[in-house]
Amino acid sequence: KRKLTKEEAQKEAEYARTLSQGRSLERLGKLDDARKLYEQLIASSPDRYEAYHRLGVVSDRQMRYLEAEALYTQAIRLNPTNPDLFNDLGYCYLLQGKPDKAERALLKAVGMSPATERYRNNLGLAYGFQGRYQDAMEQFRRAAGEADAWYNLAYVQWMRNDIDLSKQSLENALALNPSHTAARESLTQLCSGNSFFPEGVADNGA
Repeated sequence: KRKLTKEEAQKEAEYARTLSQGRSLERLGKLDDARKLYEQLIASSPDRYEAYHRLGVVSDRQMRYLEAEALYTQAIRLNPTNPDLFNDLGYCYLLQGKPDKAERALLKAVGMSPATERYRNNLGLAYGFQGRYQDAMEQFRRAAGEADAWYNLAYVQWMRNDIDLSKQSLENALALNPSHTAARESLTQLCSGNSFFPEGVADNGA
């Protein structure tokens, strides 16, 4: 690898600093400010994937899913060996209700990094939303313990309006781990005819 010139090294450092600033703004929920920084980085270094990736994440959080999809796709063109990019593209497809497309992207992520639990969980969601509960369960098991796998399956079944199956899966989770608080709360919610999550609890699968 050749040594960078002083000017290149400065540009590199500036890029890293601005990217880090953008990440901090994301964590603070200042998404519009983060967006501006990432757009500047794309304009100044269009051949680097990182700002496309982070702007994609921001777009997802702002529910601008088609924009996010295009940004992840561009990031993948620039860096086709990064499993995080395929995972985030897959999750973006899940948010759009396109589980078959999500499956294709997530299989690539899992293929590159089979031990990453997040990728397995998201692939499980992609299978689950297609009604392929056994395939989903297999992925959830590889991502977490048996009780958590049943809990995740219960969430997918609830999303698909298979309420009785969802209750059964929550009971399975509690049989394996009686102190699984989330499963107990969700079962109480469902038995009362309420939503899967208690008020104020949001699910974030990314």
